[in-house]
Amino acid sequence: MPITISNLCTNKELILSKPIKWNHEIPDNYKGIYIISTSPDPLENLNCTDKPNFDSSIIANWKNSCLELKLNDNMHPSLIEIIDELNKRWHPFENILYIGKASGKTGVKQRINQFYNHNVGDKSPHAGGF
Repeated sequence: MPITISNLCTNKELILSKPIKWNHEIPDNYKGIYIISTSPDPLENLNCTDKPNFDSSIIANWKNSCLELKLNDNMHPSLIEIIDELNKRWHPFENILYIGKASGKTGVKQRINQFYNHNVGDKSPHAGGF
């Protein structure tokens, strides 16, 4: 069941700061949790979709750069198999796409900047999986 960012933060006793639009400057490099969402309003589930539109060229680059990519015990999944699996794992009408943690030496500003500069398939600069 979809949840708003505000409700998630309330349920987990997290302090909600103001939302920042994608590719906009993060004002401070504080430590904490960051949430990437399709919704510009943390009080609502907006811009959700029941079926995502994956860019097959980005998925193909991901497949070609991650030689160890394994899908359901298949060491060499096809592009169609990967996209089908991503579609199966999609949560319809959910606005939250990613939840990350910035701690230690890395603050939220640095982690989001890494996200902005990350190429799908690379293990860095944002090492949150590939």
